[in-house]
Amino acid sequence: MLKYNQRNKFINMSSTTLNRIVEFYINEKKYFAREGTSVALALYNNNYKKIRKSPKLKTDRGLFCMMGSCQECIVNIDGVKKLSCISKIKKNTKIFI
Repeated sequence: MLKYNQRNKFINMSSTTLNRIVEFYINEKKYFAREGTSVALALYNNNYKKIRKSPKLKTDRGLFCMMGSCQECIVNIDGVKKLSCISKIKKNTKIFI
């Protein structure tokens, strides 16, 4: 697939990493997504809508702003707490909710 870039030149979209399907894990269960997809989108596409509990009221929390400012989407990614909306899926990414 060809697409224009900002300088009006064609780029080959088939060579980008978004076309490679990789495996990743949510709570040790295997799933598949395109490499480079945000972790939040991969969670949502695999029916994980409630991804944490609020610290004070213990109510369910999910995706909200999708740009990193609200911090509602914090999950454990490869052993580190990160914002899922700005983190990218890579091969064998391990996510714990």
